Amino acid sequence: MPFEGSGEGRRLASALTGMFRERISGTGKFKLVDPFAYKPGEGVADAVFTGAVASYEAWDSSRVETRARKGGEGKTVQYQVTVYERRVSIEFTYRLIRDRDGVAIGERTISCAMTDSKENRSDLRSSDAMARSVAEGGLVGFAREIATWMSQEKLTLDKEASKDKALKVRMKEAGALVKAGNLKAARDAYARIYAETNSLAAGIIAAFPAGSRVSLLNISTSAKDRVDVVIREITATLMSGGVIVLDRENLDAINAEKRYQASGEVGDDSYVDVGRMLGVESIVTFSIAGSGGQRKLAIKAVSVETGEVLYNALTEI
Repeated sequence: MPFEGSGEGRRLASALTGMFRERISGTGKFKLVDPFAYKPGEGVADAVFTGAVASYEAWDSSRVETRARKGGEGKTVQYQVTVYERRVSIEFTYRLIRDRDGVAIGERTISCAMTDSKENRSDLRSSDAMARSVAEGGLVGFAREIATWMSQEKLTLDKEASKDKALKVRMKEAGALVKAGNLKAARDAYARIYAETNSLAAGIIAAFPAGSRVSLLNISTSAKDRVDVVIREITATLMSGGVIVLDRENLDAINAEKRYQASGEVGDDSYVDVGRMLGVESIVTFSIAGSGGQRKLAIKAVSVETGEVLYNALTEI
């Protein structure tokens, strides 16, 4: 969708629309849809890119500088010159909105400024040219960023991921129970959905009671970044159901992952030991199984207290 802007920001909004269109297309990962053909919720697009110019300011100023140069007989001669200055400051935001439920996949705000100085006012760059230039500088890394967002979306264990309309309705009803604070009823509903449909999202939510402490560990020896994306999504899913997830920036969790990988152990007892070290009730491990086109994401949840396997699944990645 075109960038939005008002007043002086309209021209910048038009320029930003072109810049982002070029960069999104340049990733080779997306098919752009005519914004005039798009209607929310009709499946015309998977996600909508939106942006807006929050502020656009440009102002001129001048100052007198005293300078020095060598004159005749090697004497230093001082003189004054008027320096003209133009400064442009902009701020804009952009994000991807998932079409099927209106959830923001990624969002960012860019604030940047530029100053041009010349001895002749007429030599100053136009404010629009400066705004475009500084905006270009703010987009460094955007192609990599948006590709990451969409990779995350492909891997997400989302409640709306299935094409089964009946399943979507059931997941939505269970989600409404969570929002209403009826967590036990929601957990039971998710458990029934998982038992009947093998929905990965439903199984993850149903595996842990509200208020339980859980640690999610990336023990994969390959594609660790991709597994981290899935873990972030599952973290959000669990927290929405009232589960307490240990912060993965926690040093103990990081060390636990490293120790587990170094040990080479794969038994459930090793999961339990790690869980006790972290002080959680359940451990969920993530790894890549297989290779090439046969790779799958392996997810396993184990109770620290009993060693019982709470959840065990392989899914496409």
